[in-house]
Amino acid sequence: FDIHDYQQEIEKFSLLMEEFDKGIIKDQIHREFPGRQVYKGEPVFVSEYGGIKWDAEESNDRKVSWGYGNAPKTEEEFIQRYKELTEYLLNNKDICAFCYTQLYDVEQERNGLMTYDRKFKFDPEIFCKINNQKAAIEE
Repeated sequence: FDIHDYQQEIEKFSLLMEEFDKGIIKDQIHREFPGRQVYKGEPVFVSEYGGIKWDAEESNDRKVSWGYGNAPKTEEEFIQRYKELTEYLLNNKDICAFCYTQLYDVEQERNGLMTYDRKFKFDPEIFCKINNQKAAIEE
């Protein structure tokens, strides 16, 4: 069962998936088109999450780029948000797989882990360490 959600606040993000056992997933598709998808207990793949805006090159007077939610104000805040969202998915036994959106910036979207030119915005070891934790589904 494929879901997308770009909720940036961990408290709200976790609420979206708290009723899996009742057959309810409140992802973006459900919120925009209730009844379009019906969850029947299949393995859940969160094929799009995150989309955290980080554009270190953007000046304060030129707001042309975007990402989801409110952009973090510091690199530490970006990393903490990524860590919280990712660890929630890793620790949820109902999630079989997930994919951060997106790997690199595209056009006006500045929500990648890499720039448009494929340069890392942050030390990639940070994300490797977060992503390589054992997932609940592996237990």
